[in-house]
Amino acid sequence: MPFKPTHVDPQTIAAIAIAVKEIVDSIDLPIGVNILRNDAMGAMAIASVTGAQFIRINVYMETMVTDQGIINACAHELVRYRKALGVDIKILADIHVKHAISIVPRAIEEVAMDSAERGMADGLIITGLRTGAEVDLKEIAKVKGAVPDTPIFAGSGVNATNVMEVLERCDGAIVGTDFKVEGKAENPVDKRRVKKLMEFVREIR
Repeated sequence: MPFKPTHVDPQTIAAIAIAVKEIVDSIDLPIGVNILRNDAMGAMAIASVTGAQFIRINVYMETMVTDQGIINACAHELVRYRKALGVDIKILADIHVKHAISIVPRAIEEVAMDSAERGMADGLIITGLRTGAEVDLKEIAKVKGAVPDTPIFAGSGVNATNVMEVLERCDGAIVGTDFKVEGKAENPVDKRRVKKLMEFVREIR
């Protein structure tokens, strides 16, 4: 931090690729790549050479005002790049992403439909306003109603207290902050917090 808006430095791409490859070779689970703030092409490139199965793109079908400045939609470039690479890497796209405001405010369900149908996203991510902020469950309901056949993920604010309620409404969740020491995003992972949340998750799997 502070993040670059789109393309990160070559050494960052190289370092992340090495790390992702080590993880892919060590763990028999689906692995994804997300390069903040919004290096979509870099994430796709890394996934394509490491064996990762999906990527997360924070700004996909909206033009957003962010703390890195204005970031434009990238779906039109990214989907073509995926096709050119000849890979089947899934795209999980944020809608109304955290730490950002759309230049042209639109209902979240409209953005969801455009992202899934016109943007060809394989799954959609809904976040709170900031890192660690809980997702509005009403927004999840709106998006599920608009694109019932598209997987929906909660992308922030999921913790041991609300995970059951969130997973009743979503197809999955991305957890970061709650897994860290004292629940602070900048801290290292706390294995005890991970175990506590996953005990709840296993009850509904």
